[in-house]
Formats: sequence, C-alpha cells, structure tokens
Amino acid sequence: MHADQTQNDGLPKRKFIRWQGYDYTSCGLYFITMVAYHRQHLFGHITDGKMMPSDIGRMVQQCIETLSNRFSEVEIGDWVVMPNHLHLIITNEGNAYVPEIIRQLKAMTSYQYHKLTPNTAGSSLWQRNYYDRVIRDEREYNFVRNYIFCNPERWEQDQLNNLSQATDFDDIGLMLHQIQLRKDFNPTDYFKRK
Repeated sequence: MHADQTQNDGLPKRKFIRWQGYDYTSCGLYFITMVAYHRQHLFGHITDGKMMPSDIGRMVQQCIETLSNRFSEVEIGDWVVMPNHLHLIITNEGNAYVPEIIRQLKAMTSYQYHKLTPNTAGSSLWQRNYYDRVIRDEREYNFVRNYIFCNPERWEQDQLNNLSQATDFDDIGLMLHQIQLRKDFNPTDYFKRK
C-alpha cells in the first residue's frame, strides 16, 4: 500500500466508488453488480449455458422480485443471478435513493441466507461494495440488457468467474466506456463472438 492510500490514523483509506456529485435519487436507469463475499459460488452453477440456482440462488431471486414492493417508485427490469454475483437494472421512477435500495437488498438476502444456513452466523454473503453505472443512453441500455441476457452463456468469459481457464475475459466497464466514446462500436456485435 502506498503512503497516499492511508488515512492520517494509519488505516487504509477506502476508495469512493460512487459517481462523485451525482444525485442517486435522480430518475433513470442504473446497472448494478453485486458480488458474493470472496467470490464464493453460493448461488448455483452453470450447465450448458444455463444458470442452475441453488437454494441460496433461488432465495436471492425471490428477494430481487420483491424489491418493487418495498420501493413503489422502483422497477427491477432485467436481472440475472450468476454462481457468484448478480446483475440487475433498476429503473428509478421517483426519488428512491439507489444506495438504499442496494443496502436493503443486501440486508434482506443476508438475513435469509443466515436463516437458510444457520452455520454461517457471522459470515458475510456479499462483498462490501457493489458496482453501479448510470445508464446514459439507449445504446448503453441495449448493451447492458444483452450482457445480462447472455451472461450465463458467456460464463467462461466472465471476469467474475474465478474458476475460468479463459484468457479473454468480458470487461463490462471497458465495453461501456467504448460505447460512450466510439459511436462506431456496435455493442450487439460483441456478443456474436465466442
């Protein structure tokens, strides 16, 4: 750790990963990725390009489906639960605070996880942080939807698959950056390659 990565008290300084200055209560579309603690494969496995959820994976799916009941101004569109992570698109139609939605989803699933597996008391289900991206336009939206839909088929190329032997990984952040910078980058062509 570099000297500039510590606080004055000598403790590590956490990197702020939210978009600085952005109002996360703004109406819009948000792409969210949450990862299991230590990238454990708790939620199921992939067989022939299809996600086969475990009991924990089914519980996470059920919790995602109930989010709109907790937040009336929120719609959960496309989503996928993978063996060690999940992706979802949140549509904020009101003034819900997106980090609070994620906090509640983590709390609900963690509570249910400890009920399902009592021997896990004190252990975490999720990594501390999560990835978010404000979806800026229709090209990004279509790409993210396609990415979510194709994620089980492309599990071997998934950057979050810590068991993969692949050498060419999907980098969703880089791909979204390409879409933003290059109008000639066709996001639908990306998924035609294997």
